[in-house]
Amino acid sequence: MTDASELRDFTQPDELSDFTLVIDGTPLHVHKQYLAEWSPVWRQLFLDECSSPQEPREILMPDKNLQEVTELLHCIYSTQKPISGNFLQT
Repeated sequence: MTDASELRDFTQPDELSDFTLVIDGTPLHVHKQYLAEWSPVWRQLFLDECSSPQEPREILMPDKNLQEVTELLHCIYSTQKPISGNFLQT
């Protein structure tokens, strides 16, 4: 199990973050690719509504719970687990 201190902090953007979800006033910096891979709803939204550079790169989600969305994002981004040293020594 991954230690909570090792989990991604979505409130901090990284070099590749390309979309922001705002929940309870808190911006969560995400990657459209991850969301689109896990959800046909997000995929369609990005293809239909967000394909134009003029479209906002932020969605306000007033009816969502910050803790629940963060937990979902940690599941989607579960590939953050570091590769063990044994694997790298091949």
